[in-house]
Amino acid sequence: MADITITRIASECFRIITGSGFIGNDIGWILMNIQQGDAPVEVRDITADYACIALWGPKARQVLQSITQSDVSNKSIPYMTAKEIQVGDTVVLAQRVSYIGSSVGSCMSRTIGCFTLGCLFESGRNFGIEIGGYKVLDSLRLEKGYRYFTADATLLETPYAAGLGFCVQLDKGDFIGKEALQKLNKQVFAINFVQLSWKEKNSSLSMVARHLFRW
Repeated sequence: MADITITRIASECFRIITGSGFIGNDIGWILMNIQQGDAPVEVRDITADYACIALWGPKARQVLQSITQSDVSNKSIPYMTAKEIQVGDTVVLAQRVSYIGSSVGSCMSRTIGCFTLGCLFESGRNFGIEIGGYKVLDSLRLEKGYRYFTADATLLETPYAAGLGFCVQLDKGDFIGKEALQKLNKQVFAINFVQLSWKEKNSSLSMVARHLFRW
């Protein structure tokens, strides 16, 4: 599996966003776990149909609001929710979820993502917007202590040892791996994730190191 974001589009319709290198793995895992007797399930890869644009930072909401008449306030789109908004003639799904610990989240538009990106970038110039690559994202998520699957946490670590025990909900009903997690929940792990931070001498900058397996 991989780091994924699941959005409930309708009562029986879900959209999953995953890393580009994990599409085959995740679709395969879902298909393998459709059990005989389950209700009919349709699984489709819509990667080529949509563009996913991450808009993050302290002025992200201001940038987004400047290109839409839709309400994108915190009240309208609370954290961990999604809402369709209008950008020009395009319907965009705005999601409040972040991998760097800052507003707003990601915007998904069908087929014409370049138009949406162009609108964001052009309007964002007034707010000092910058386009950052994957290594920028990696640095920012490390500062927030967010894990990356296959680098910080792998199949060899449990959610509890990786510091992700708060994401495990043992009281939500039956699910794959629940019995094993119930046993692990009572254990004390000798190895855990920690985050190291320090300040350089004669410097006001706080430097944050990568995550290490260290206790």
